[in-house]
Amino acid sequence: MERMGKTLAIVALIALIVALPGCSTAEETVYDITGNWQFNYTYVPGPGSDIFNFVFAGSIGSGTVMNQTEGHGGTYSVNGTAVVITLDYIDGHCGPTTETLSGTFTSPTTMSGDWDIVFAGLCVICGDITWTAVKL
Repeated sequence: MERMGKTLAIVALIALIVALPGCSTAEETVYDITGNWQFNYTYVPGPGSDIFNFVFAGSIGSGTVMNQTEGHGGTYSVNGTAVVITLDYIDGHCGPTTETLSGTFTSPTTMSGDWDIVFAGLCVICGDITWTAVKL
């Protein structure tokens, strides 16, 4: 009986040693987009750059966004460090417009990526605008 107890203890110890490498005490960084951000875009062919203030409301993973500088609203999603922001509105000259900002968090308070603009279904400015953002 004593030998069986020792065997069980050894098996339990081996199981614990095998399981420990999978355990981690380090917390994953959570990228919380909610709140106020200042976006700076650069139109690569130039000349062009500007600053916009965006407000994100919702959960860490998804919600609504408002470009307060221009009054355009839309949605956002965050998956790990990946960010996708979509603004839909009616442009006075070009009709239905979708702006898509795709990027990544570079730190918990900074992001960067590409900004595409589609007017009436035609990709007018795609791949020529880059952006950076800082949480205020």
